[in-house]
Amino acid sequence: MLEASAETTLQLFELGPGKMLDLQINNPLPVRLKLSLVGYDLGRYIILKYPRVANNSEYNDVLIEGNGVIVRYLLEGDKDECFAFSSSVRSVTQHPVDGEIKIMAQICNSRNENGEISVGIKFMDNGNLVPKLLSQLFIV
Repeated sequence: MLEASAETTLQLFELGPGKMLDLQINNPLPVRLKLSLVGYDLGRYIILKYPRVANNSEYNDVLIEGNGVIVRYLLEGDKDECFAFSSSVRSVTQHPVDGEIKIMAQICNSRNENGEISVGIKFMDNGNLVPKLLSQLFIV
């Protein structure tokens, strides 16, 4: 039993940016959206890409702070498992950045594991730009 739990926990970490998640919102109308994962802090929050819409106000009635959602995603592989959890919307923004921002950085380390490359970077920010950007992304 413990081995299965450990295996499931490891599989959850394979959920990476770009993975499509299914959101079900029931208030005020039932709506299902497929949104792309931007990132997450396990057990705290997930960040999803706002849906592409023709009209900026298209989902204003359902994508509101405090609204309850059910999130589902398929973990493809040997077992093709479906995971789901309920949560609520903490914050919504359609424009996370007022234009392109460039910050000089230096690669501190890199690691290649099973064909996936992880890179550690050090920002060369002499001002307060990096802390400001991280706080906008709810990373404190």
